[in-house]
Amino acid sequence: MTEKIKVPQYVADAIEKMKEVHSNFGVIQRMEKGTFSPDNLIEAVGALRNWTHEEEGDGCNADRLLAALVNGYEIEPKYKEGDWVHVSWSNGGASVHKVLKIGVRSIGGDLDGIAIDAGGNPKPPLRIVRHATAEEIAHEKEQRKWAEIKPGDVVISQISGAIAIYEGISPCYREVRVKKHNGAHQFWWNENNIELYAKKVGDE
Repeated sequence: MTEKIKVPQYVADAIEKMKEVHSNFGVIQRMEKGTFSPDNLIEAVGALRNWTHEEEGDGCNADRLLAALVNGYEIEPKYKEGDWVHVSWSNGGASVHKVLKIGVRSIGGDLDGIAIDAGGNPKPPLRIVRHATAEEIAHEKEQRKWAEIKPGDVVISQISGAIAIYEGISPCYREVRVKKHNGAHQFWWNENNIELYAKKVGDE
């Protein structure tokens, strides 16, 4: 039995739209005309051309489209394990998490829900989840990087060897706020230049 090709939901929607009026061969012919032939299939044609010609990948999506038209297809999960997602919680807060598991029943009843790496590994309703942007992912990684260093810890500059007391992350998350070990005054260090030197007295 021939294995069905997995395609994103938007590609499946475009295929079905095209097949309402075209045969498999007609779908390919219509794609060749591109979006310059005005009709009600422009959006579907654009979606398929984007998937087969423009998206990053192994360059084989055109072959996958042919196989999907001939042998059928399955819709691939929207999220994969390891994806970073942005969750807009009902209390108005928002946070970024990694997907730990897919195909679970979410709090909202989604059978294809996800579990995320928050306390208790919650399964938020998919309606409040989207893929995180590159900026959001970078921000979250920085926050996690510094979560292990607490205010009061002693840090050392990898550039100058100077020792200081860590006080927190700056609003832009590109620098950290520290003060000289003798408590003279606060100043800024780039977060890439420091590392933990010693936990504050009393920490285990």
